[in-house]
Amino acid sequence: CLPHGAWGTYYAWEGIVRCDKDVATVNLLLNRASPWMDIDSYLPYEGKVVIHNKTAKTLLLRIPQWVDRQAVRCKRNGKPVNLAWAGNQMLAEGLRKKDTITVEFPMAKWTEKHTITLSLSGATRWWMSPRASTPAAIRCTWRAAR
Repeated sequence: CLPHGAWGTYYAWEGIVRCDKDVATVNLLLNRASPWMDIDSYLPYEGKVVIHNKTAKTLLLRIPQWVDRQAVRCKRNGKPVNLAWAGNQMLAEGLRKKDTITVEFPMAKWTEKHTITLSLSGATRWWMSPRASTPAAIRCTWRAAR
């Protein structure tokens, strides 16, 4: 898929976690190692993210829109902490090196009906209807540019 697909993939990966002046911002709940923190994501199978701090003093963790904010639970080094919010981001301050932050929330499941029906769990599609009788790759025809 040409260089633009690779660039887009890189920018999404690079944007998972960023840090500015000891404030780390986690934008996507995906696995990622960085100079500031390591992220272990259990999505889409479980609503759990474990963050291993390296250098950050403050964490802003973007929580997906489909998550019930009242059901989010957070532990720092195994001990429950009260949550502070800044918009759709969970805020954790006063972090130290080697702190472990565990965030857990229930996985939302729903069905959407449009021209097709999709069953989703979090951001993962589990089922789609109607199903094609032949794979899309067979139905598509490719023409060389002239």
